[in-house]
Amino acid sequence: LYAQSGLEAEISDNVQQAVPSVVTVLADQPVAKNDRNDKNLLSHFTSKPLDSVDREKRYILVGTGLSLNEKGFIVTRSSVVENASAVKIRLWNGEETRADMLGIDKGAVIVLLKIDSTQLPSLDYTKVDAYLTGSLALVIGNSLCVSPAISVGNITSVSADGSIQISANIDPGANGAPV
Repeated sequence: LYAQSGLEAEISDNVQQAVPSVVTVLADQPVAKNDRNDKNLLSHFTSKPLDSVDREKRYILVGTGLSLNEKGFIVTRSSVVENASAVKIRLWNGEETRADMLGIDKGAVIVLLKIDSTQLPSLDYTKVDAYLTGSLALVIGNSLCVSPAISVGNITSVSADGSIQISANIDPGANGAPV
């Protein structure tokens, strides 16, 4: 029988507390007709639709967000949702709902989203006066739309303005993930 170490148990407890506040962000992105970046190997083997209508191509960009409070406010990286025609949020329980973009902070590269909810879980935030270089950092997000996906890294530097730099494996879909 496997017994967790004290550190493993502490990480597991932190993850279990945080997971309900971590959401999946689904952004409907149109692809410009002159955008050649959507070409892939398999695109050479596809044919036009039978009705020959030139439909607008679209894709869903998947990212991660964090519930700020029970009133439905969510934050994520702006690159996840900018230029999106529609944004949906998938909660920890699988429920999906439409989200409104309230504003983008281009300096901090974050966006504030709002969903209609009065029951959204949120973390108990505390202010940490000093982050220490070398401290552990947990990244909780999605890995290819499978949530939760956990990465463990460390704080590599702390700037004078309080922003931190971390080193952790960030999988596709974890863009915007809380640390």
